[in-house]
Amino acid sequence: MNPLVSIIVPIYGVEKYIAQCANSLFLQTYDNLEFIFVNDCTKDNSIVILQEVIPHYPNRVKHVHIIEHDHNQGLAASRNSGVEAAHGEWLMHVDSDDFIDPTTVAECVKKAYEDHADYVVFGMMQEFKNNSFPMMPAHVASKDEYLRLIVRKDIPSRVWGGLIKTSLYRDHNIHAIPGVNFAEDYSVTPKLYYFANKISFLYKPLYHYIRFNEESYTAKFNPKVISNSFAAMDEIERFFNKVGKYQLECEIARLRFQAFAINAAISFSKDNKYIDQLIESVNYSKEAFNYLSVFHKIVITLAAQRKKMLLKLSIRCARCMYNILRPYLKRE
Repeated sequence: MNPLVSIIVPIYGVEKYIAQCANSLFLQTYDNLEFIFVNDCTKDNSIVILQEVIPHYPNRVKHVHIIEHDHNQGLAASRNSGVEAAHGEWLMHVDSDDFIDPTTVAECVKKAYEDHADYVVFGMMQEFKNNSFPMMPAHVASKDEYLRLIVRKDIPSRVWGGLIKTSLYRDHNIHAIPGVNFAEDYSVTPKLYYFANKISFLYKPLYHYIRFNEESYTAKFNPKVISNSFAAMDEIERFFNKVGKYQLECEIARLRFQAFAINAAISFSKDNKYIDQLIESVNYSKEAFNYLSVFHKIVITLAAQRKKMLLKLSIRCARCMYNILRPYLKRE
């Protein structure tokens, strides 16, 4: 089988990384590809560098499409633009500061047809400045088990790192929430997994996730990170309430989002009114609480009891401990 595969790449502020990313795409051993780069009004030389790379691959030139946004719309909208423009039976998201192995698409297509799957999830290599760490998909017995892990955030939900049947987006009107540029994957991937007839897994680190790009969405903190996370959570909660499944998993995820938000706000924000609002929004059921980590249990318990001073002291102590241990984690 040789179906057309669309590779979607949002571009903004990646002049240091785009050449490596583009080279990894054009060097794919799989031939039937189209490349959709979405220029989200980047202010640097990312597009200039991309256009310098393209002519080095004459067999790929006519299959490269650059979509130009007329104003900056953010990562979620860029992904949506790419999906809307895709002609492929299958699609793959690759972030423009990351790269993939040469055989990635070929191996995924082969796996999809062997297993009659609608979605192929593959492993990644986390690339730090001085070290690399592989991360493989979870070993699960069923799609239901995998979806439960994703919804309750036991494992990350990333729209990249997979080969996706385009019809999953089109037939079910799935799209990222425009303006939600952090945790946007969480508003999309659980729906894609839910509608997929079968999910297959490749236990190879084919995707290289750059963890040292200080300009990426995941490297920054601001209140939008928290509001975006809750917007994604709200969307998934509405979806699964409507279909009548995974409500407990959504409640667990919400508690984890709340613990993350409180921890982040106390660690990095000086807005006490905002911090108090996050704390006062917390309530929980015992069943969902039991799935939390020890640290999250401490945060949620103190927040629910409104012990604000003790909560803030606990988080600041934990942050100090993390900063002491960080050099030994070898993730620099």
